Amino acid sequence: MAQFILAGLVALSCLRGLVRWRDGLFGIVLIAAVQDPLRKLVPGVPGYLALAVVPALAVALMALMGTQRFWKSGFARRYPTVGRAMGWFGLACIPAALTSAFYGPGSWMLTILGAFSYGVLLEAIFLGFHFSRSIKDLRRFVGFYCVVTTVMLSGAAIQYFELWPGSLAVGTEALGTSWIRHMPGVQIQMISGFYRSPDVMGWHAATTAMFAAILSLTTRGTSRRIWLVLGAIAVVALLLCGRRKMVYMLPVFGSILIMLYWKARASGRAAGLLVGLAVVGIVLTEGFEVGQGSDVGRYYTAGSVDVLDRLNSNGFNSLLVTFDQTGFFGSGLGVATPGSQHLNVARPRAWQEGAASRILVELGVPGLLAFGVLVMTMLVAGWRVTIRQLRARAPTSGYAAGFFAFFLANVGSLVVSGQILADAAIATLIGLAIGFVLSLDGVSVPRVEPGAWSRAASARFARADARIDVGRPRAPSPYADARRRIPGGLTRH
Repeated sequence: MAQFILAGLVALSCLRGLVRWRDGLFGIVLIAAVQDPLRKLVPGVPGYLALAVVPALAVALMALMGTQRFWKSGFARRYPTVGRAMGWFGLACIPAALTSAFYGPGSWMLTILGAFSYGVLLEAIFLGFHFSRSIKDLRRFVGFYCVVTTVMLSGAAIQYFELWPGSLAVGTEALGTSWIRHMPGVQIQMISGFYRSPDVMGWHAATTAMFAAILSLTTRGTSRRIWLVLGAIAVVALLLCGRRKMVYMLPVFGSILIMLYWKARASGRAAGLLVGLAVVGIVLTEGFEVGQGSDVGRYYTAGSVDVLDRLNSNGFNSLLVTFDQTGFFGSGLGVATPGSQHLNVARPRAWQEGAASRILVELGVPGLLAFGVLVMTMLVAGWRVTIRQLRARAPTSGYAAGFFAFFLANVGSLVVSGQILADAAIATLIGLAIGFVLSLDGVSVPRVEPGAWSRAASARFARADARIDVGRPRAPSPYADARRRIPGGLTRH
């Protein structure tokens, strides 16, 4: 029964995505929320059900490509440097694909799996770039994700307090595993809740906390309190998961936000964020008793040295060892992709866990350089968009800073371990985030000097932006020309 429920939800998301491709992304959020508990209820716990979001994602992309806007507002025309970097990366993948495709019978499945793992991230960037027509679109999608995921994070409390004993949908017993972290004098039971692993639950909990922070920074009144409550619930689930690399994403996210506002000469907002980050730290250490006197506190604080060691071992050192083992051109596309171990095909053994070493073993030096250039071009483009938004005090500046900080926090986590990208829904959300940032370029005023943007002008722009979707005749806006030049930005359709 569980697999039929999941199949029905996938079918509905695909059908809705054909009519309105943006609604297909909401379907992906729903599928990502329920696919793991439903999968654990299916006899045999088939691994292919973890890819349930793929059909909805593919349909959404095909529906987008069928729209006139996709071809008129080309991503490569707006960001030619990023577009060329994507093209070079695609060319760098060809030799690696040919290598893995001819290892032996069935090895072509490695090639398909590897191409899929990289393709999902790139597809999501395009979808995020074209998604936003107004601020409401962004808030609706991010808010929907926070609400749905917070409901599913309740599984952490259910497992921790053993409120539903014997249920296969909670924990990892259905998968035949038990996650326990041993340290000197400390034994931590890692919680997965409704998700299939503590890694996946921890990532969704961290993402919910960061998205709730973005929503609270860009609203006032009761709505802000609601998002803060949802963020606090997500932080509690995050601490229970026992995955340090996910917990450390939050201080990285907060630090990057503060740095962005400070760089944009918004020192008042930066100071406020710094105070807020300090308050959150105090609440975590005192209110939830995560201090040096508790096992959880010792686990997260004493283990910080271990994280630095892993960052070093999965960084430059692992690249040197991988190069010595696989040579200049690597071992082939897909050989180190998470999930490839379940394919009964001939392939070389791979131990690489960090994202950089995984790319090197699969794509070789050309692929690693091409991917590095691609990431750097996206980061430079996102940085410019974010700083310009913040200096202009545009209504969308909080979203640009928040999503850019979220993307950077994930990049830092992937350096330690890239296994989480095996989840197509997670790769989709990471790609959507940087796509959202790039879509905001040009939404603010034409280039102005820092400090020249007055409060009155900001208010006039906010009122003009709020009328984007009204659809009634109105007087020409002084920002109309700027909006017409926004290929992927907030504009009326």
